[in-house]
Amino acid sequence: MNDITNTLPEDTLSDTFNRILVYSESLFTQFGFTRVTMSEIAAGLSISKKTLYKHFKNKEEIIHAILSRTKRAIELHVDLLLENQHLPFLKKLHLLLEFLGKSSSRMKGPLIEELKQHFPSVYLEIKEFQRDRGLNKFTELIKEGVEKGVFRNDINTEIIVYIYISAVKELIDPSFLSTSSLSADQVYAHITSILFEGILTENSRKEFIAISHLNEEEQF
Repeated sequence: MNDITNTLPEDTLSDTFNRILVYSESLFTQFGFTRVTMSEIAAGLSISKKTLYKHFKNKEEIIHAILSRTKRAIELHVDLLLENQHLPFLKKLHLLLEFLGKSSSRMKGPLIEELKQHFPSVYLEIKEFQRDRGLNKFTELIKEGVEKGVFRNDINTEIIVYIYISAVKELIDPSFLSTSSLSADQVYAHITSILFEGILTENSRKEFIAISHLNEEEQF
């Protein structure tokens, strides 16, 4: 779906428009998408329903506008971070993954499940944004890490990226988050730790590498 803010006249991008987005987002986060009504949004903002409907035809349009604004903010933050030449690479990597985790934690499992069931077009837009933008930015970061000698140059960048994206896709899924005691940002932290630090201790890692090399030699 097109960015709703690109299809609205300039005069609708007003203080009232932004107030609606901020207040609606707080209500959705607290009570969920389906329980909040347009009447409640108008009453909470002390505006008429006519004024509310002048800006948005329905609740789904509000949700799309919130998502569009959030995506722009995320893209701006990520681009500025990746373009910062003064940050050491590992600090940049840590800040990026930390930011992505916190961004995801804003949307709890039950809320994602609501979107999936009642607002599928919004849900798909979120998944596409995570896949497309996340994939591109993470690929850039891994390649930069290889060039800087932070990551091994014998790793397959494409596989590393897809391992990470696939893990995030499965573990940030509502079916997992709704049954897990972990929040979305905690899941991100575990994925990051396992992927970049591994699950073996230093001694075990050395032994595992030795065994792997021995097995490779035995095959020949």
